[in-house]
Amino acid sequence: MRGAADSLRVDLGDVVSRRLDIENVVTRLEKELAEVRGILQVESDEHDLLQTAVGVVTDALEVA
Repeated sequence: MRGAADSLRVDLGDVVSRRLDIENVVTRLEKELAEVRGILQVESDEHDLLQTAVGVVTDALEVA
């Protein structure tokens, strides 16, 4: 019986260790995702500005 209990403790320790590893990976991925979202937002904002500038130039050329 004691061997079974020791084995279960080892298994539990392994499970806890794997869970902590997974939580660390999830935390890193969430951080990376937030960074990528920020980069994409900046790119989107720059695209919108460029699109607006092209529209202004196009309108100016049509008037001229």
